[in-house]
Amino acid sequence: MNVGEIVFTENDLSVLAGFQQYKAQFAEDIYSYFSTIYSEVRSRYHRRPYLSSFHRPGYGETFPKDLQIPTIQKYSSMGSAFLFLAEVFPQLSFAEDFTCEHEQSPPKSIDAIASWFTFKLLPGSDNELWYLLVRICCYNWQDTSVAYPALHTLNSFRQLVDSIRALATYSVLYRFLHAGAIPGDSTADEIFFTKKSEPWTWTNVMYHKLTVAYQNYTKFNVRVCKPDAVLISGKKFSRSYIREFYANVKERFESNLSDLRQYFDKVLSVQAVADATLNSPTAIDVAENRIKTKNSLLLLINETALANVVPDFKPNVTIDSQEVARLVADMGVCVMWMIYFSATGPYRFPDMLILKYAGNQRNLFVDPESRCLDIITEYSKNREGNPMCKTLDKVTSDHLFYYIIVARNMLKHAVGTEYADMKRDLFNETNGAAEESLLNGYLARSIGDGISADDMDPVRYSRNVVNSFVFVDCTSHSLMHYARFSAFLKLYPMSVNWSMRLPFREMRHGMIKLVREYVKVEGEDVGVSAAKETLAGHSAATGLATYGIDHEKGLAADGSLEKVRSLVNAAWHHWLGLGYGSPAEDGESDIAKNSCEKRYFHPSGSIKDTIMKIYRGQDSKRDRKNIYWKCASLIGGKTMD
Repeated sequence: MNVGEIVFTENDLSVLAGFQQYKAQFAEDIYSYFSTIYSEVRSRYHRRPYLSSFHRPGYGETFPKDLQIPTIQKYSSMGSAFLFLAEVFPQLSFAEDFTCEHEQSPPKSIDAIASWFTFKLLPGSDNELWYLLVRICCYNWQDTSVAYPALHTLNSFRQLVDSIRALATYSVLYRFLHAGAIPGDSTADEIFFTKKSEPWTWTNVMYHKLTVAYQNYTKFNVRVCKPDAVLISGKKFSRSYIREFYANVKERFESNLSDLRQYFDKVLSVQAVADATLNSPTAIDVAENRIKTKNSLLLLINETALANVVPDFKPNVTIDSQEVARLVADMGVCVMWMIYFSATGPYRFPDMLILKYAGNQRNLFVDPESRCLDIITEYSKNREGNPMCKTLDKVTSDHLFYYIIVARNMLKHAVGTEYADMKRDLFNETNGAAEESLLNGYLARSIGDGISADDMDPVRYSRNVVNSFVFVDCTSHSLMHYARFSAFLKLYPMSVNWSMRLPFREMRHGMIKLVREYVKVEGEDVGVSAAKETLAGHSAATGLATYGIDHEKGLAADGSLEKVRSLVNAAWHHWLGLGYGSPAEDGESDIAKNSCEKRYFHPSGSIKDTIMKIYRGQDSKRDRKNIYWKCASLIGGKTMD
């Protein structure tokens, strides 16, 4: 892009510095304009066929892609700098070589924005101004703390270009729809689909290169550090890091529970409640049909056992409902982190928000063999609707069960039966923008009569949410906020210096790398590698293409993919020392063969054997070809003889 040729004069920097004065109002105006544009295009423009996805090669995405409210806000905020630049461009030294024709119609209204993007991207238009504006945006001229602008980071510039693409796409479609000049979408096709628009093609190619470069950067930014760690972004992430973090949040859970005892009597320990209910052969009915589930996890426990573990109010003590709500919410965050570490392939934050112990789409169950809790959910990012079962270790299971049975009971007693403050917009306020398609499927419904949540009165709606979702925060009157969850990253592990603690994204990738490198299952082969990728929310092909993993080592795995996932899950618990056991020593096998195999997973031959049976059973060459590519994707692209 020859960005080195961009030279800012003092006047240029002075003009661009003016953005800071109007930034908030400018971003708010652009958000208002973009929201209107988006709404009209979504309602009037027919959905296009799937186009190739930059983020997931081999997959498609609809055009124009769906955007959630926080995403529109982000695009508006980032794109406002680009539109400000277009508005003040005539005042910059770069404008000397351009005629007034290039400078007309600065984008100051909805119609002006739509027309401006359209005329800049039409086939045959003079594209030099578009190229120059994007090149100028390579520099972070918004940062007035430095004397001369520095280049954006790779990821920040990638996100800026993505924002420009989104604003341009919807603005052009709005302009044609609003003007009624889009019969057959012929003109829009010339811009977006036929590659006749040079500036649009150039922008897309550049965005693709930025995406690939960023993926390569993250791929090679994780290094193995024997015997039990990885280096990610220059920070060490190890088994001891996770174990201490886990121990810290477990201690915090107990501390909050101790504080709650000032308001309640008969507050049993986590272990005592587990022994009286979850571990009891008579107190709980774990022989549950998961196709026709009971409406609530609590209904599995007999009434006598349940009554024996539920706390009572302390006599003559006034309950501070806000303090109880705060303590219980904090306990919930502790449990979320315990689940995060226990679930092998770590969940993203929205994937834990949808956990429900009651109501429609209940996804918490008790494994009848181990008496551990099973979570059946899906990864929000891939949006493929493939539920996956993961078993938590016993300690995490006991704490989650205790939180639902005991802590949440305290919360409901404290807020009272007339609690009516739960917000209707549960998910947008929890930073779940890209995952709303998953989250909305788990909205609460009334018990029995199927009334929509929108038709419930505030008391009934609030009661319904509190009695179904696991991670509810009655201090913010919503589901748990990401800010509350992520705040723990700045506190734990306590022995690690704050500057060496990992942020959420790096921790997730570090955990995935630890599973790949250190968690082994006897007979490890391509099937085990594939299982590790699906546990992390990837396909095996994604693991190979994006993260460079090796699928071609070891012997054949014995059993179905579900069984292999279960073995990897158990091996991760053993390696970390989760549950009531001890961690594997260096060099020790992570799991004895089939010792932790869940009995309801029945072996049916190795994954490769199963694939070959399906492949050879196809009647036509075309069917075999289709099966071939699906299987190649499953085992990481390895061909079959």
